[in-house]
Amino acid sequence: AVDPEVLEWLVPGLLQEKITFLLRSLPKTLRKQLIPVPGTARAITAGLTPSHDTFLESLEVFLLEHYGLKVRRADWGREAVPDYLRMRIDIQGTGGESLAAGRNLSVRDGRVLSREITGPGRRAANSPRKIKRMPGGLRRPTHPGNEKSLPA
Repeated sequence: AVDPEVLEWLVPGLLQEKITFLLRSLPKTLRKQLIPVPGTARAITAGLTPSHDTFLESLEVFLLEHYGLKVRRADWGREAVPDYLRMRIDIQGTGGESLAAGRNLSVRDGRVLSREITGPGRRAANSPRKIKRMPGGLRRPTHPGNEKSLPA
């Protein structure tokens, strides 16, 4: 299983650009303390490490420690981050076929959820797929009500 929070740190070459978008999404009262935003984003990228459970939590603590700026989770305009700065996940079957793909996948209670599943056999928004436990701890998704539809 992949922790969704780890995905926030991927694509390190684009981390500065992602931080720039996030800083620009802050309310003006906070953002004006970080001007010039591109230079601040460059400095943050150089010093930011995965020190906490989530990317945003690490960024919030970094801003507090280095800039004295208290940013709450609600202050971020996460929708401001374009798709190309979000990791795209592709869950593949044993034959290499795409079972689910998107930038907003999560696994909860043994189900794969996605708001943007693409590829063959498109499913409705947030349509769940069961995760079946296999020998050796491996897991594979199965369609609800039709467990024989995917290869073993």
